[in-house]
Amino acid sequence: MRDGHPVCAATMRDGHPVCAATWGWTSRLCSYDEGWTSRLCSYDEGWTSRLCSYDEGWTSRLCSYDEGWTSRLCSYDEGWTSRLCSYDEGYAHFDLEFWAKAR
Repeated sequence: MRDGHPVCAATMRDGHPVCAATWGWTSRLCSYDEGWTSRLCSYDEGWTSRLCSYDEGWTSRLCSYDEGWTSRLCSYDEGWTSRLCSYDEGYAHFDLEFWAKAR
């Protein structure tokens, strides 16, 4: 979770891989066919070096600093929210209704 250490080696509760990072951040955190962006977090795009995790899943709060992202990207207890909030970084709002179906 820190610089020079794996970001995560976890799986979502539905079994899809969360990420495959081996050092620092990966440029492909969660990219499968359900509509995730292929560049959700990257050192080159100014993201923090830490993403909160909870029991090898997601916490209800994304560690956000000055990038302007919302502090609530996902809710672990209620599954993923229906969309990813983005501001001026140029990220699209993705419909994550598949998550409710997966649950």
